[in-house]
Amino acid sequence: MLSHWMKSWSTALLAIAVLAVPAAAQPNAALQKIERFNATLLSIMQNAETLKFGGRYEVLAPVMLESFDLGFMAQFSAGRHWRDLSPNDQQKLVTTFERLWISTYADRFSGYSGEAFEIIGSQKAPRDTVLVKSNIIKNDGEKIGLNYLMREKENHWSVIDIFLDGKYSELAKQRSEYTSILKREGLAGLVAKVDAKVKRMQNSGH
Repeated sequence: MLSHWMKSWSTALLAIAVLAVPAAAQPNAALQKIERFNATLLSIMQNAETLKFGGRYEVLAPVMLESFDLGFMAQFSAGRHWRDLSPNDQQKLVTTFERLWISTYADRFSGYSGEAFEIIGSQKAPRDTVLVKSNIIKNDGEKIGLNYLMREKENHWSVIDIFLDGKYSELAKQRSEYTSILKREGLAGLVAKVDAKVKRMQNSGH
């Protein structure tokens, strides 16, 4: 359930700092991307039992592929090992990470208890990025920050990291975990571990 994930995620992720200053004007295209993504999350939560894992995956996939720069995120997560991979293996890693990220969100947002989403606004962040700030509002009124770090490339805004409570980076956690696997077991070992993780999520019964 979402509440269980929030509790476990907040203690497990690595914290990294994002030094942000107020933006003079909010990038509407970036905000619209997050509005669409949050609306998709809410929809799959509200219809979780009917959709099951496979249905939630199918709904999420096109939205996440359009809204996230998963190629960049895969490269960042591989660290220095990225440059040692052939172009074919780099693409294999990107495809593997696409499947992992979509599956992870299909698994996490697997029920609905009256939650809602709100977008607070945006802030400029380092290296020409923007931090779009939003909240998940639980049915008791508690707000949990869910912030999206975005950058513009060729007039297209994409998510490149997500922060829970404004400080816990999912990408930093993934980089720490997967660079270690690449070092020990190579690409084949990483793909095998991701495939096993996705299979467990598919077979989780929700």
